[in-house]
Amino acid sequence: MSGKNLDLWAACVLAAVYMAGMSVQAAQADTPDAEFGAAAAAYDAGDYDDAIARYETLLAAGWQAPELDYNLGNAYYRQGELGLAILHYKRALQLAPRDAQARHNLEFVLRAADAVQPTGTGWGRLLRRLRWGEWVVLVVVAWWMLMLQCARRVWRGQPIFKGPLIIVWLAVGVLALIGIGQQIDLERRPEYVITSVGQEALFAPLDSATAHFTLPAGSVVRIVDVANGWYRIRLDQKEGWVRQAAGETVR
Repeated sequence: MSGKNLDLWAACVLAAVYMAGMSVQAAQADTPDAEFGAAAAAYDAGDYDDAIARYETLLAAGWQAPELDYNLGNAYYRQGELGLAILHYKRALQLAPRDAQARHNLEFVLRAADAVQPTGTGWGRLLRRLRWGEWVVLVVVAWWMLMLQCARRVWRGQPIFKGPLIIVWLAVGVLALIGIGQQIDLERRPEYVITSVGQEALFAPLDSATAHFTLPAGSVVRIVDVANGWYRIRLDQKEGWVRQAAGETVR
């Protein structure tokens, strides 16, 4: 296989990875049209209670779609339930991490609620733009392309690790592994959105314990431990304990 054909094949594979992600997202959006349409109509009419009830019914039935959580976030925002709005925008982004409108609304409501969330880094935000399955596919593609490039260079009697495409595919593979590592970390220490108002994080998992810091409704933290109905949560360098009923996990 010539270098030009191999590079063209690589581009096709990457395009297939992207389209696979889009098809999964489209499949997730397959919700019962009648109920979804009735919920949207209720929202447009200003009947946010009915819209929320209908959207929640779809969720309870096991339907998952970014549009469902996005619309539910909008409805909760209209009702002034900012913590629940943030929770569902986060869930929408979990299903469709490149949804610009959901990200915009999330950032807007976080500011409106004066809520806090982990500081994060530019790299961390970049790694959130792909889902778990997309990172897995990308690392498999990078591995096979790296092997093909190495085989081609061996066949030609060239040094293996001096080709530019070798470096590119190696970098893509490393980046994909880092992305997978972040997804594993999110599974191990899931995000948790505070939905109760004025929630205090305590120094110990006891109702009588001293308050450590206050978390406004909508604040996003990470769960690092569980003990008898309590979560030990982390926000950057601070840790405290909250009742499990104080919020909900994003995943």
